[in-house]
Amino acid sequence: MQYIYDGEFYKAVKISGPKHNLLGISFGMCDCPKILSLNKKSDESLIDENDVLSQVKNGIEKINEELGAEYSVSQIQFVSSDTPSEVIYDELAQEIVKRLHQGGEFVKV
Repeated sequence: MQYIYDGEFYKAVKISGPKHNLLGISFGMCDCPKILSLNKKSDESLIDENDVLSQVKNGIEKINEELGAEYSVSQIQFVSSDTPSEVIYDELAQEIVKRLHQGGEFVKV
């Protein structure tokens, strides 16, 4: 897994064999995140943004409970032509928060 920070978004990229997923999240006080697809207009959409939103909210809720924290997501980035999954964005959201909370490194770009 790769972890990236671009000045606004904390990102996790997971590539496992033929599967690939990217999730970027920025934090703020808003509890209604704005969702941004990083695809070009011509790319085929395989993932519904509502599924991403639901998974991210679920992951953030779980990790906040586990850490006793109150992280809140204001924006979400994903690639709608990535590999569909019912759990990957939940897992990536948790991994980003866990790494951030524990002071882990993110590659700055």
